[in-house]
Amino acid sequence: MGIKTEALRLDLEVRRLADQHPSVAHPPSSVYLTSRADTLVIQSATLRIDDQKHRYDYSLTEAHAINEGAAHPLVRLPLSPGEHRLRAEVVALPGGDPRGKRVVARIDQPFSLPETGGNIELHLDNSGMKHLLGGASLLVRQHGAADLSLTSPSAQFFTVTGQYFQAISALQYAASRGVHISHATLTENTRAYGIAAASPPVNDPVYDRYNQAVALLESGSDEQGLAMLKALVDADYEDYDKQQLQDKVSLALGYYYLSRYLPSEAQEHFRRVRRLTDYANHALIGLGWALLKPDNPALAGSKTAAPAPGQAGANYLWSSSDDEVAWARRRAPFRRAWSVVSGAMKEDLRNALVPWMELIADDPFDPAVQEGMLIIPYAMTHMGDFAQAERYYLRAQEQLLTVRSSIQARMQHVQSGQLSTGIDLYLQRRDNGWDAWLARVIADPATEYVNDLISNPGFLDAVQDYRTLSELDDAMREHRQHPALEIDEAQPLRDGIDAVLARIHSERHDARQRMELAALASLSVHYNRVETYLAEAGFALARIHDSPRLSGGATPQGRRP
Repeated sequence: MGIKTEALRLDLEVRRLADQHPSVAHPPSSVYLTSRADTLVIQSATLRIDDQKHRYDYSLTEAHAINEGAAHPLVRLPLSPGEHRLRAEVVALPGGDPRGKRVVARIDQPFSLPETGGNIELHLDNSGMKHLLGGASLLVRQHGAADLSLTSPSAQFFTVTGQYFQAISALQYAASRGVHISHATLTENTRAYGIAAASPPVNDPVYDRYNQAVALLESGSDEQGLAMLKALVDADYEDYDKQQLQDKVSLALGYYYLSRYLPSEAQEHFRRVRRLTDYANHALIGLGWALLKPDNPALAGSKTAAPAPGQAGANYLWSSSDDEVAWARRRAPFRRAWSVVSGAMKEDLRNALVPWMELIADDPFDPAVQEGMLIIPYAMTHMGDFAQAERYYLRAQEQLLTVRSSIQARMQHVQSGQLSTGIDLYLQRRDNGWDAWLARVIADPATEYVNDLISNPGFLDAVQDYRTLSELDDAMREHRQHPALEIDEAQPLRDGIDAVLARIHSERHDARQRMELAALASLSVHYNRVETYLAEAGFALARIHDSPRLSGGATPQGRRP
């Protein structure tokens, strides 16, 4: 039996055992937050019961889920029967507008917990006059221990936040107690959790058309393929992923027309790529080349000589690979190292420098920005401005050396186990919904480089496995400490949990190793690329120092006259 399935079986057995022996230990009480204030977006909830305080900050996804009927299990507390004092504060924004006036709902009241235990629901309400006056109130509802009415809403919250084990745990327990559950929700979670066959993918016609267009271009049916791609770019999409696809297509069309000696059309498509997106810097590279390359009616429509398949730069025009972004600079347009242009060509070079100058102000870890660091002095060299070119090459060297040192530090950070330790610390926190997917790890300056690693499927898969196994480990350890497991008849259950914990420990160790190896592999790719750029900058500086044109009196920086 798989470890995930076995963990769920043991989870249900522990719950059933606890129900059969209620006198062994008083069950902990859960506090849930629900809402019918759908015009308010919850930001945070602060809860204090007697001397126990808890706070939770909500992500936008979680807040919307609560407004749509989900129940968030804020905390589980070991409350004894008798009188208690509850104080709570919920902060929300009208419509989620960060500039809007915050709505604060508070409550302070005593409550009595019966001998049989129970759960508490905090309900945010802004109906009636409260809505008209821009306010809201908190209501306290008590639920008996046998009341499972919040099970499906809590499973809905777990599903939205990717906590599939917790969602299935809640649903299967409710079903075992005869409660009607949503089998569609259960199926969704079992598939996401990886213990049921994944549903066949639903083909999106937009992506189908994109793939068909690419296939047409690759088969030589350019006219049909281009028409389909242009229609896709011209469509009006609000979906973020489809807008990203439009940027990718615009970039590809730009390089397509650039390779066909149609730079004017290439410029149009490069300029359509939105700023601050994954494809923006690559588009600035292409735009500069399109501005540099004049229209040539005699060659229009023909193909630029490209690398052979299997060589660096092969299929460049349809690739967003960072390794190939330097293809154009390394192959064209100047065939002689000391070519110095004049007239219209010099003006074209000045025009090309505009987007390239914009590019180098961006993140120096971005490969497209690194390419920009070398393109600019490359262009200046062919404008005859050797002194300026040398200054920019020296600046590129300095920046690239800093980047290389940072990559080395990151590799050491991974090798020392600090990355895994940092992920562990964030997985253990339960006070914030903004870490739905490594967001807080990325926000930490020590581990922000994870943002560059998650595009590596191997790293992402390993982290997902590591997170799931960590959640299983937490759940099984909590069950192992349950007082009901101390009775004699629970020995098989104790043995089963101990066996699963041993398997979790082993598999978690493997996932951690895979995560670290994938991280190091990605960082090594970045490191090797920077090394290549440093070598190119060094050779370019050597060429400048050896330039016969300097004999006329120009003296580059750092060279003795």
